[in-house]
Amino acid sequence: MTDFRTLKDFIVLARVRSFSQASIHCNVTTSGLSRRITALEEWLGASLFDRARHQLELTDAGAEFHVAAVEIVELLEKTRNSVIRTQEKFRRQISIVAPHIMSRAFFPAWLPRASKQLEATRFSIDFANLPECFKHLTNRSVDFVIAFEDNHNGINEHLNKIFSPGELECLKIGREWLVPVSAPNLLGEPLNSIGSPRGEISYLHYRQDCSLGWALEKSLKVNPSLPVLRKIHDSSLADGLRSMAIAGLGVAWLPLEIVRNDLERKDLVRAGNTEFDIALEINIYRRKEKLGANAEILWDNLSSMTNDSRLTVASLDTSYTSLS
Repeated sequence: MTDFRTLKDFIVLARVRSFSQASIHCNVTTSGLSRRITALEEWLGASLFDRARHQLELTDAGAEFHVAAVEIVELLEKTRNSVIRTQEKFRRQISIVAPHIMSRAFFPAWLPRASKQLEATRFSIDFANLPECFKHLTNRSVDFVIAFEDNHNGINEHLNKIFSPGELECLKIGREWLVPVSAPNLLGEPLNSIGSPRGEISYLHYRQDCSLGWALEKSLKVNPSLPVLRKIHDSSLADGLRSMAIAGLGVAWLPLEIVRNDLERKDLVRAGNTEFDIALEINIYRRKEKLGANAEILWDNLSSMTNDSRLTVASLDTSYTSLS
């Protein structure tokens, strides 16, 4: 089988019709070029050039082969250039996966700032449940995972049961709070108040596949001030619980960022004071191995802006506890 370089040498020789001139263009000695063309002819089983003439001429077989060689070289060059552009685009791209709630609670405020810092960068952001996010990260499908971490370690404890992402690095890049909210009554007070309860409180809860639910359930178990909560409706999405809360169906713990406007408009009111709020850290995770150039720049920028040092995540069983 001949190689790509020999095909290009053959095309040059067919154009200049001189071994000495072609060898200059091909950056090879005349004898070296001659050996390559001879090997090509042996592979093809036919002479490509009529060497009896003063100036080289293509034989009939050479002319036929020349058409195919030009097409092959052009196709390979075009494909190579396309691959190079794609790889360059990939190096400039930063891929992130996060739980669905981050599309409302984090990225609208953070992404414009990050894009401004890295103007030539294309961000590719997908959403999945939290275990799937870490699978994407450890499978090298994405550069980063951005996710919540609760101060009672409910999210980590749940992940420890079903998944272990191996060694990761982590930075704390923000904070959020789950706040208890309820629809107001005619006096503007919460229909479902956990601060001054009258009997059981209707409670809108997250489904078991939602990581916010893991944080909430752990926090509720360790808070002695809570009244009796009666689970009624559930949803895997915070927006679903928000709609139920606005409809007056119960109290829901929702990220402050997604209910901020509702609280200002009085469509929702706090169902209890801040002692019932649940603090959340916003963390960004990566593999230890080197990432693309722009992904590394983003990491360095975030690292320089946070007061927390880089945290080595040896495993979920040990590391997540240290992030609390």
